[in-house]
Amino acid sequence: MWPTLLLGLLLGGTACGSDDVADSSQWSTDEPDGGTDAAVEAPDAQALPVLPAAIRTVIDHPMPLTAGERFDVRCEFLDEAGEVITFAEDETPPQRVNVSPADLLARRSGQLEAQRVGEAIVACTSPQLRLSDLAPPSVQIVAGPLTTLTTALDTHQITAGQSVEATCQGYDAFGNRVDLSGTDLRLISDVTNSGVTLDERVATITTTGIYNLSCYTEGIEHTAPALLEVVPDLPAELLVSVVPDQEVYAVGQIITLSAEALDRFGNLVPNARITYAVPLEGAPQDQQVVENYGQGRFRFYADGIYQLVATVAEGTDTGAPLTRQVEVVVNSEGPQIVCTGPTDGTMIEHAPNTPLTFTGTVADTLGVTEVLVNGNAALLDDQGGFSATVRPRFGINFVDVVARDTFGEESVRTCSFLASEDYGPHLLNTDDTVALRLAQDALDDRGHTTEIRSLNDVLLKVLNSPGLLQQIHDGVVDPNNRLAEASCYDVYITGVDYFGIDLGNGNLYRHLTALNLVGGGLNMEAILRGIRIHIKARPQSGFNVCKVTGTLEPKAWVNDITLNLTSDIALTGQSLSASLRGTPSVTSGEIDISGANGFSSFIYGLIADLIQGTIRDMVEDAVRDAIVDNFDSLLGDLLGNLGTDALSGGMEVPRLDGSAPIELLYDLGFSSLSITSARLLLGMYSGVRPGTTAIAHPTLGVPYPAGTLLHEPIGGQNTAVAVHVILLNQALHALWRGGLLEADIGGALFGEDAEGAAVTLRTTLPPVATLTGNGQATLMLGGMRLEMLYPGLFDEPVTLSLGATATTTVNLIDGQLSFDNIILDEFHLSPDEISLPESTRDVLEDFLRGFLQTMLDDALNAALPELPVPSFVLPPSLGVYDLPVGGELGLTHPELSETDRHLILRGNFGVR
Repeated sequence: MWPTLLLGLLLGGTACGSDDVADSSQWSTDEPDGGTDAAVEAPDAQALPVLPAAIRTVIDHPMPLTAGERFDVRCEFLDEAGEVITFAEDETPPQRVNVSPADLLARRSGQLEAQRVGEAIVACTSPQLRLSDLAPPSVQIVAGPLTTLTTALDTHQITAGQSVEATCQGYDAFGNRVDLSGTDLRLISDVTNSGVTLDERVATITTTGIYNLSCYTEGIEHTAPALLEVVPDLPAELLVSVVPDQEVYAVGQIITLSAEALDRFGNLVPNARITYAVPLEGAPQDQQVVENYGQGRFRFYADGIYQLVATVAEGTDTGAPLTRQVEVVVNSEGPQIVCTGPTDGTMIEHAPNTPLTFTGTVADTLGVTEVLVNGNAALLDDQGGFSATVRPRFGINFVDVVARDTFGEESVRTCSFLASEDYGPHLLNTDDTVALRLAQDALDDRGHTTEIRSLNDVLLKVLNSPGLLQQIHDGVVDPNNRLAEASCYDVYITGVDYFGIDLGNGNLYRHLTALNLVGGGLNMEAILRGIRIHIKARPQSGFNVCKVTGTLEPKAWVNDITLNLTSDIALTGQSLSASLRGTPSVTSGEIDISGANGFSSFIYGLIADLIQGTIRDMVEDAVRDAIVDNFDSLLGDLLGNLGTDALSGGMEVPRLDGSAPIELLYDLGFSSLSITSARLLLGMYSGVRPGTTAIAHPTLGVPYPAGTLLHEPIGGQNTAVAVHVILLNQALHALWRGGLLEADIGGALFGEDAEGAAVTLRTTLPPVATLTGNGQATLMLGGMRLEMLYPGLFDEPVTLSLGATATTTVNLIDGQLSFDNIILDEFHLSPDEISLPESTRDVLEDFLRGFLQTMLDDALNAALPELPVPSFVLPPSLGVYDLPVGGELGLTHPELSETDRHLILRGNFGVR
């Protein structure tokens, strides 16, 4: 009617054939023209409707609006007197609502939703009547609830002991700044240890390293951390040791003073400028006493007691020079055995079980007649040098050397060294030491039950939630805007719901999904079943050439819609991320139409074509958008929450002498990702270091067996974790650097009742662990030197070299490794410079075997780490789907096995 009326008014009121009708206050009749042969009845004079003179915008919602709130807008037509004109339901003039600025509000399900902070003008218009609200109302929008905190630091690098302050900014779900006044904000760190102190928004850190600091408040969903590097302070302490560590050194032997500088917090200062010297006051001027080879290496040419001095002259914590010195005794008298290649208590790079020429020197004023190496005669030259071929194993090796002089007196020495073809850095992380393998069944076990046994079970819960239908509804339903026209009908979509279907044998879900691994990513197929579209076809207003009356309400029955998409999964920094690969495909199955009564076959055909075309496309687009949004959100949340809490806070290990425990700091993260159609393989790096370095013995790093670190555990259940033995050796190496095997152990060895007894332990080699592949491990201890005083047995201090190996059963108890049934296999005891009677040696062996057994049972077991098992943490955003928020998805009911290099945990995917 409205186009007819407007045309009539614009042409001077002649549209209905007479001025009287045109000036009346009612619309013209809707009776159709019967043609020239029909009987003509003069219509009753009726007044035309009042032509609206203005349009008014009405918003009843209180102001201001919070971002995320929705509200209704009502448009009222006014006559010349400003009174509201009331129209019949199907006679209301066309109208629309304009928003400026447009980006502050969004249309949602027939309402407007506040999104961006600001003030927006909302105006009703009627283009056909050429009316616009000339004084439209405005809406004020303020920020919504806090969802995200970002962090900015006043500096990105501090010196150990300094503080850094954070500035926090908050945002709501739409990216609006949120006023944080009154918000209880504090800093959190990804690394927690005794060196990190957090006080509100200030962090004071004394331990060097890289930290991620984040602003935090209770209930926050997202945080954006800031990176902080903590570098060491100025040198405050020097640690020194002598290599090789001997009681007496031979003339001409090269002696090295090894020194490391620490700051006041015990952090290693790698760039400290250390100088080395040997004061020679009173030495003869006519002969060379010492030769300096640089970097603390000296050779002495005369007997004597010398001081080896290390100094940091400037740039220290106090401003005064730092000096440490060690006394060495050079004495060439008496039978003496010196291992020179490898030197006693050192580390070498050598392939296991391949020939190595072992060398040394023997010296005696009476001459040496024979040298035995591991029971076999060695080659002896005229200068006292000897050599023999040995085949070192991986780990710590022991070489027994026996030398006899011309009178048959013999001396015995056991030298130890650590041999490995490969070493990992001890101050840096080593990649791919831990592997997580998820087989295809872990992604989708093809079961459609409520129990979560694969990632697809989570997706099923999400896509079968009421929210999916609402998203489809929002995408297609707009009862106020005409979708299209079919002849004389205006067609609208008025609703979307589900209709009853047969779920299928053993299936609990209406909608079905399938996840499949593909090269480099993940493919998802979703089938939505039983969607019903409600349609309203209303006769067009005004003069209707089709002669139709009444509103028709057919329904379109969509049996199924199938969507297929593929996401690329990549390792970005320390998070897994997903990105859409290509364009998702969506196809809908058969669409049936009901409610056709009252349609002519012509109109029915037009509406059917519209359903099979435009409406089908709209529904497919809405389904695509809804599922892609849900899948992207779910996959992003799960991948972003993949990690491991194991070892995140470090651990403390008791010392042998009962003093303050040693703190071990673990660093774990992702290092590699490989995805095929059969499995997902994720590699993790690891690093372990002591909270405080206590020794300065040189090291080549952390030994590990030759071969690939990353291991793919195939076979068995659908989820597996492989941990390389290097992780155990990283922990043992860090304990050694932290001073576990540097202690006064008289009480531990002899008991508190041994009055006057004193034993000092020093160890120049880290303990080493190897796996046998049959559920057992071998532990190796070497480079141990005991300085012992025991009245009645040793009235003067003696020095003993000690080493041992042990076998143990490897068990897993609540995720914690345990070494059980530890049995000593090899035991090596070698006194320096003295010969022990057999009875004395037996007593010592009993004491020392008991000590080593206790140390292995207690100290090393306490140092074993919890195996890092990555898992997916269910974020709070998934709580609306009846999922266990905070629960972990990953390896369940693990069973432990091993190879000769890896500990392997196998189980099935599920909620841990």
